[in-house]
Order: sequence, then structure tokens, then C-alpha cells
Amino acid sequence: ADAIRAGMLKVSDLPAEVNQTLGTTHSRRINSLVTDIVSASWAASGEDGKPQGEIPAITMSPRVQQAMVQLREYMFEQLYLPLGRSEESEAARDIVRLLYRHFVQNPEEVPPPYFGQGATPQQAATDYLAGMTDHYAIRLAERLRPGISRGVFAGVTLD
Repeated sequence: ADAIRAGMLKVSDLPAEVNQTLGTTHSRRINSLVTDIVSASWAASGEDGKPQGEIPAITMSPRVQQAMVQLREYMFEQLYLPLGRSEESEAARDIVRLLYRHFVQNPEEVPPPYFGQGATPQQAATDYLAGMTDHYAIRLAERLRPGISRGVFAGVTLD
């Protein structure tokens, strides 16, 4: 959905089976996935009248699961891997490296909840970074090292 909104892909670029199975809008895809998981996982509710002893699973139907796999493969081939070699990706990697090193070296700047269960500074830094929005991470990295984003994220307000 983000790639479509950004104009990097069109809905018509996606494999036809994906559009037919999941839908052509973000809301229809979400609805298709949620509805399918509920239907395919109904046995887990215990209300299907099947004999006890089988371990029910929360899952997708084979048809929807295949569409999801096809969409994921398409996105990797057409978008994620090519973007991995882009200037934006290089800048993003630099930002993540900078922030990770910064928080490992300055663990007092990581909010306390990330240190639960005896987490190391490395794990706390990883978890903290994983929860950041792109905008927040870029702004924070720019405060630590102005110019690190190389101006490639022009749509991000840095103040």
C-alpha cells in the first residue's frame, strides 16, 4: 500500500491472482486476510463440533496463503531488492548503524521498558530501534550527525 501511495507501483502491476484473491485496495486486502484467517481458523474456537484431540491452528486458507506468498515474492523481486541498492537504502542503513551504536554506547538514553528480562544494551537498542517510525529515526540521526540522511528523504520534516 505504501509503494502504491508513493507512486512506485500501480495496483495493475501486481499479479492478477493477488488482486483477484486479496482485492485491489488496502482496505479490501486487510478485510480479505482477516476474514480468511477467521474462517480458516474456526476450529480453534471449539465451536465446530469436531472431536477433541486435534490441535486447531490459527492459519490462512491455502488459496489466500498462496496469494500472500505470491505478493511477497513479487514485492521482493520488483521493489525491495532493487531498493536495497538505492541511495535511500544506503542512507537508511547508515542511519540504523549510527542509532544502534549510539544506543549501545549510551544505554541510559534507551527507555527503561526495553531493558526488561535482563536485556543487554545490544538487545535493548535493537528493540528500541525496531519500534521507531522512519520519521523519528531520521530526525534523531540528523540531530546526532547532521547530513547523515544525505537529503534523500526530502518529505521528512527534521525539526
